Amino acid sequence: MNQAGRDDPLPDHLSKLRIALVHYWWVNRRGGERVLEVLADMFPQADIFTLVLDPKALPPSLRSRKITTSFLQKIPGSGATTKNSYFSSLSRWSSSSWTSTTW
Repeated sequence: MNQAGRDDPLPDHLSKLRIALVHYWWVNRRGGERVLEVLADMFPQADIFTLVLDPKALPPSLRSRKITTSFLQKIPGSGATTKNSYFSSLSRWSSSSWTSTTW
């Protein structure tokens, strides 16, 4: 049984969809991250996008998945567990660079 409480695979029409799961800031493992973890379990073909990722906060079930981060990931201090206003304002701008044409 997977984390979504399902034993059955996805129906064909869902397993063939191109799916993107997006989470703004993956530096902890709290409510939103746990929801995304369940969704990733339900849709194993989904690509995952996040502005910033702290690899220590990533659950083992997602460590082998393709996860795309933004340029903010390369800025020192961006993976800190507390979000500051500098990175919050940059996050709005950096997420606008992700479009369906670039994915």
